[in-house]
Amino acid sequence: MATLPPSRTNTRRPSAAGRASTPRKPQPKQNTPTIVWVLVAVAILIIGAVILINNSNEKQARAIAASKKKNEEIARKNAEIAQKAQEDRERRKKEKEERLAAAREAEKTAQQQPTTPEPAPQPEPAADTTPADEEPPTPEAGDEDTTESDPNEDASESEEDSEAVEEDEQPQLKLTGKASKKNLMAFGELVTGYTKEKDYEGLRTRLMEELTQSFPKQFADAETDILSIKVKPAMGKRALTICQALSLAAETKDEKITPDEDKFLSWLIGAKKSPALDFCSSLEKHKVSRDMALDMMLDMRAAYKENPRAAAQKARTFANPMFAGPSKKLYLRDKKVIEKMLMELLESPPANGADAQQQSAVNMCNVFRYLCGVPPHVVYDKTYQKEAQEAALACQKAGTISHDLGHHTDKCNLHMGTSDPTHSVKGYIQDAGDNNRKVRGHRAWILNHGTQKTAFGVAGIFQAQRTLDNSFAPRPEGGYAYPGRGFFPSEYLLGTGWSYYAGPDFTISPDTKVEIWMLPTSLKSNPTTEQLKKATSVPVLATFPHPPGNPPIGNSIVFEPDYSKFRVGKDGKKVGTYWIVISEGNKKIEYVVDLF
Repeated sequence: MATLPPSRTNTRRPSAAGRASTPRKPQPKQNTPTIVWVLVAVAILIIGAVILINNSNEKQARAIAASKKKNEEIARKNAEIAQKAQEDRERRKKEKEERLAAAREAEKTAQQQPTTPEPAPQPEPAADTTPADEEPPTPEAGDEDTTESDPNEDASESEEDSEAVEEDEQPQLKLTGKASKKNLMAFGELVTGYTKEKDYEGLRTRLMEELTQSFPKQFADAETDILSIKVKPAMGKRALTICQALSLAAETKDEKITPDEDKFLSWLIGAKKSPALDFCSSLEKHKVSRDMALDMMLDMRAAYKENPRAAAQKARTFANPMFAGPSKKLYLRDKKVIEKMLMELLESPPANGADAQQQSAVNMCNVFRYLCGVPPHVVYDKTYQKEAQEAALACQKAGTISHDLGHHTDKCNLHMGTSDPTHSVKGYIQDAGDNNRKVRGHRAWILNHGTQKTAFGVAGIFQAQRTLDNSFAPRPEGGYAYPGRGFFPSEYLLGTGWSYYAGPDFTISPDTKVEIWMLPTSLKSNPTTEQLKKATSVPVLATFPHPPGNPPIGNSIVFEPDYSKFRVGKDGKKVGTYWIVISEGNKKIEYVVDLF
C-alpha cells in the first residue's frame, strides 16, 4: 500500500528560558529587480564623477587664468627690460660711433698736416713719448698747467679729457702680445669702423702700418710677398691674416665696392669664426702659391654667393690637417666626415663661368683628390676649355686618340668611347690598358699636387682634359696614394693598379719593395710584428717604380695587389682593412687602406 509522505509540521523548540516563542509573521516577498538597484548605483557614481570633474575643471581654469595673468605680467616686465637694454645699446653704439668718427677725423687731419704732431700742440710732448705698450698718461700729466687743478672745476671737462685719452689710445694696437680682452676690443672696434665705411683698402693700409712697426724684421723688405710672411703672436697673426685675405680679395674683385662685394668682405674679415684666419692658415700650412691662392679666393667668393654657411665650411676644409703633411693618426677622417665632404664636393655649384657639365667633371676630379689626400681645389678655366675642345676635335678628325696630333693634344688627358666628361675622369683614374699599366699617367695628372685648374672638351665620343699647367708644387712629407690612406669608399676603387707618390722625405728606386697584409678588423694603432704574422699576406703581382724626375710621375710606384685574396662584400665590392709597407733600404712608408 502506498504511503503518503509524512506531512511537515511547523514545530518550534522551546526557548532556553522555557517560554514558548511567538511565531514570526511571514515576510512579504521582495519584487524589486536587482538590475534597477545596479542602475541606480551607476547613476549615482556618474553624477558624482561629473560633479568632481566640474569642480576639477573649475579649479584648473582658475589656475590657468592666474598663470596666464602672471605670464603676461612677466612678459610685460621683460619687454620693458628688453626695450631699456636696446635703448642703452643704441645709445652706447651711437656714442662709440661718434668717438670713432672723431678719432678718424683727427687722424685724417694729422695725415693732411704731417709736420704737426698734434692738432693742438702742447708745450710738453708727454703723450707723444709714451711707449705703445705702457698705460696712457692721466689727464693731469697732459695738462698745460702743471699746478694742481681747481677742486671746483667743472666735472664735464675731466670727462672730456678722459674721452680724449680713450680716443688717442683706441687706434693703438698691441700686436706683439696675447689676444687679451683689451686688445680684442680695440682690434674689433678698428675693423668695425673701417668696415662700416666700406674702406677696406684703408683698413689694410692701417694694419700694415701697425704690423711693420710691431714686426720690423719680418716687414723689412717691401718686396716680400705678404703671403710668405709669418708672425707668431695671436694678435699679430690676426692682423696679418686680414691683410693677406684683403690683398687676395683686392686682386679678384672689381674696383668698385658693390653691395655683394661689401657683404663678402665683411663676412670674410668680421665673422665670429674668422673665415680669413682659417683660409690664410691653410695657405701657410700647404705652402700654396699665390696663383693658386687667388683661385681659392675665387672659389671662396662663389661658395659665399651660393651659401655663406657652405663658404665657412670650405674655409675650414682648406685648413684640414690632412693636407699639412704626415700625421700620426692612421685614420685622418671618419666615414661620416668623408661622406659629408663627398656630398659637398659633388654638389659644388658652377663657378668661374663653367656650365653644369664642366663643373660636374671638375667636381669628380676634386672628389678623387680629396680621397687621396690632395687639396681638392682644382677649378674650371675658360681658356683651358677652348684648348681642350680643340684637342677633342683633332682626335675626332683623326678617328683616334694621340698626343701627337697638335692642337694642345700634348697637354691633355685623352679619352675615347663616351661623351660624358665626368665618366671620363673615372676612366683616367682607372687608367686601363697595357700602354698605361706601368705609369698610370692620366691618374698622376689628376692627382698632381700642384694642379690648380682644368677643363674638358667633347667631340662625339672623343674627349680631352686640359691638365698640364706646369704647377709642380712640392709634394707634402709622407706623400699621398691611390687609394688614399685610412677609410676609402670601395665604389671609388677603380682598376687593378695602386699608386704611391712619395714626398721629399722618401726616394723611390728600382729596388723599392711593396708588401700588403689583410687584417681582420680596423686598426687603432700600427700593427705589431706578431699581428702581421697572424694576418693574411696579399701577394703583390707586379711593381713599377719610377725614380725622381719627370713630374708628376717621378718618385712614385705603381703596384698591383692580388685581388683574388681580397675580402668581398655582399654587393660584390672589395672591402676590408689592408696594411701597406713600402720599403727602400732602411726606410719604410706604412699606411692603412680601409675599404668600406
